Parts: sequence; structure tokens; C-alpha cells
Amino acid sequence: MISDLDDHVGRVMAALAKAGVADRTLVVFTSDNGATLPRAAHTSCNVGGVDAQFFNSTAGLRDFKGSVYEGGIRIPMIAWLPGRVPAGTTSDAPSYFADWFPTLCDAAGLKKPAGLSVESLWSIMTGGPAPTSRKAMVWVFPGYRGQMAVRMGDFKVVRQRLSTKTPGPWEVYNLADDRAEANDLAAQHPEIIAKAKELLRREVADNPVFPLPIPGVNAPEDAK
Repeated sequence: MISDLDDHVGRVMAALAKAGVADRTLVVFTSDNGATLPRAAHTSCNVGGVDAQFFNSTAGLRDFKGSVYEGGIRIPMIAWLPGRVPAGTTSDAPSYFADWFPTLCDAAGLKKPAGLSVESLWSIMTGGPAPTSRKAMVWVFPGYRGQMAVRMGDFKVVRQRLSTKTPGPWEVYNLADDRAEANDLAAQHPEIIAKAKELLRREVADNPVFPLPIPGVNAPEDAK
């Protein structure tokens, strides 16, 4: 699969060069989730045949695809645009897919709508410094028994099993010193949970197609 993917990316790049537009085309390579889930115990390979343990696919991050823990959502992104995106540079600035709308607007020189709750990555991609702070990032996922996450600075709030009769507790992690999300700080930081609830009440709209009750936000905290 990797060889086939590499071949097809090469064909795209060759087509851009042949058309004479490679030097003014922004190419972005990324993924929509982390490594696939483990399969039955009798095989070392995860779903799809990937040997995630051998390749260290999650690099110590918690969980896999279908999860809002870092192993499910933290992924690499590669951008290429000669003369604008400096080659060989990296950034640890956090971002997510919602940021691509204003980013591509900036890359194309288009005016962005006012009042966006996401941020453009264009200045970072073109060699500027990472901002000292950014707007919160929100994930609300009705799949895999329902789950959500909110990242505010270094803190990340997670809640699982929202579509079940026994929703999980609020969890809080400091990703700056706990990228594996092994140390739940919920008991020490109720104010972070309260801030996440306030943000979710403002940002989460009712969705009749994929409804997801979040206890303490759009459903009673003791909902069963």
C-alpha cells in the first residue's frame, strides 16, 4: 500500500511539473486519522494489515483510529510550495482540519469571512513564528459509542461513551508533559472542565442526523 501511495503521489507531482505549474502549486499531504485499530489477538497486525507495533505507528500516543485520544487524531502534515514554504523546516504548532479553510484562503489570496472560530496556518507554513496561543479546537464524534475532545492550550478535555447508558467521566490531560495521556488531571482542574463545557455549549449545534448528547452540555449530567 505504501509503495502504491508513493507511486501515485509521484504521478501527481510529475503531472504538475509537466503542466509547468509545480512552482506555484501548494501540495499538502496529510491523513484524517491515526493508525487503524488492533484486530483479534491471534495476529500482530491491525485492521488493514498494518503492523503498528513493528512500525511504532503511534509513537507512544494513546489509542488508534476512531478515538479522540492523541493516537487517533494526532497526525503528520507535509506542505510543499517552492519559494513560499521553506524546505526542511518543522513546526509543533497544534492545528486541525477546520483550520484549512482560512489557511487555503490566505494561500490563494482570498478574503476570509469574519468571525471564524478557527485559525489560518499560512504564516506558520511560510516560515513565521508559531503563535503563543490559539483558539480552542473541538472534536465531537458520534461514532465509536460517542466521544468528544476539546483542546485549550496545552490542556485537553476528553469524554467517552456518550451514546451509551453509562457515559464516561470527564478527563483532563496536559499534553505539554503527558503526550501519552496517561495522567488524568480532572480532579485537580475542575475549572478546565467548566471552561470546556462553556465552550461546547457555545460551539456545538443540534444535529438530527448524527445526534450526540453530551451530559452537562446539551443533556443532563446524570443522563442514563
